[in-house]
Amino acid sequence: MEQEEVINPGLAIWITECNLYKVLPSVWKADGIAIDAYHGFGDNETRYFDGEAVLLSLENKIIQRLSISNTHFSREEFQWLIQGTEHLPQTPFLITFHPKMQIIFDGLVEIKDDQKVIDFSEPDACIYPVGTKYWFAVMTVKANNRAYLTAFSTYKNLKVSDNEEIWSFEWDCLVSRIEIDQNVLIK
Repeated sequence: MEQEEVINPGLAIWITECNLYKVLPSVWKADGIAIDAYHGFGDNETRYFDGEAVLLSLENKIIQRLSISNTHFSREEFQWLIQGTEHLPQTPFLITFHPKMQIIFDGLVEIKDDQKVIDFSEPDACIYPVGTKYWFAVMTVKANNRAYLTAFSTYKNLKVSDNEEIWSFEWDCLVSRIEIDQNVLIK
């Protein structure tokens, strides 16, 4: 798989934790990762955003006007500041600008033919942004070559399939093929 064949998710921030930072006007301090096809860390579009955004959690989808900035805090490193809403969905959730974005898969996968870019030594410690030509995902490492994958796409009726090759946005390389655990929830 060549990098040109990998989806570019545009504005896509996976929020893993958030707390109210300032009450009036409401400002949220959030931890998470920007997902993009270029080194996985987010470009200028994801570092500073002001406009209509979609907040997509495992339970619901909310469309809201937000201002988002990536700010450094002493001893906490970089975190997102989110303004424009009094309430955020329960974490984890995705922030994107695409109103047709949907969750197409949420469950366990097995990593086959690992290219040694995934660290399985500390389950739940690492989240990897990955993608294919038609979908992108966040992958949380579990034990025994397994990972929890939440995949997103704007393509209607798209499914994540066995033996799909996934690309690491962070390392700019092929990660592996995946095999779907048959006991997962597919949306």
